Amino acid sequence: MHAKNFDQNKQVETVKQLIRENHYKNYDYVLQLCVAKGIKVNRPALDNFAKRLARMDKGEPQTTTLRYNDFDLSTSSPSSNVLNFPQVSSRADAMRRQQEIAYELGSLKIKEHELLQELQALKVKFGC
Repeated sequence: MHAKNFDQNKQVETVKQLIRENHYKNYDYVLQLCVAKGIKVNRPALDNFAKRLARMDKGEPQTTTLRYNDFDLSTSSPSSNVLNFPQVSSRADAMRRQQEIAYELGSLKIKEHELLQELQALKVKFGC
C-alpha cells in the first residue's frame, strides 16, 4: 500500500472517530479538532461526510447524486466488459454494499478536495 494512501485512510478514520465522539453534531468543533490534528477538510465536505456517516451508522439507505448513466462502461474488448462486482445475494447485502459504495464516494470527495487545494497552492506559489 502506498504511504500517502495509508495516511489518507488514517485521516479519514480519524475524522470518522471525531464525528462519532461528538455524536454527529458540533461540526465547527470537529473541524477545529481536524485542523489541530493537521487534517485539511472544508466545512461543507465535513457536513456532508458527517451526515452520510450518521446515516450509514444507523443503517439507513444512502442517497447519492451520482448519475450512473453519465458513465460509459463500454469498451472495444469483449473480455473487459465483464466487471468483477462482489456477489450480492439478498436485499440486505445490496443495501450494505450500497452504503459501502456511498462511503467510498464520500472519501473520494474528501481526497478530491485535498488535491484541488494542493493544485491551487501550486498555482499560487509557482504561477503555473
